[in-house]
Amino acid sequence: MKNILLVGLGGFAGSICRYLVTIYSLRVLAPSLPYGTLIVNLVGSALIGLLAGALLKMNNQFYQLLLITGFCGGFTTFSSFSIEGLRLLKEAQYYQYVTYVTVSVFGGLVLCLLGVWIAQKLLA
Repeated sequence: MKNILLVGLGGFAGSICRYLVTIYSLRVLAPSLPYGTLIVNLVGSALIGLLAGALLKMNNQFYQLLLITGFCGGFTTFSSFSIEGLRLLKEAQYYQYVTYVTVSVFGGLVLCLLGVWIAQKLLA
């Protein structure tokens, strides 16, 4: 139960931060690109790399769950995608890396499009 609460607390904070970055970016930057999402994805990827490099070496499950799984997971799932892709590259699993990236990006877009289409058909 403690682990679930750690992940939830971190996710709560990460989600709030994501929302604040998005709101701020809409006020300050031109809305021609989804800058909020771009910013959280890039910052989240850098942050999960820093945290993974520091915390995984220390083998501290408390902070791993709170910050990596919880905060970064709530802030952006792109950070998890990035660290998992990097792991595949480090392990020289190139076929798995290309498959993972391709299916994640294009599969996600296709399934999102399908979800929108289904919802529109059901609610029409």
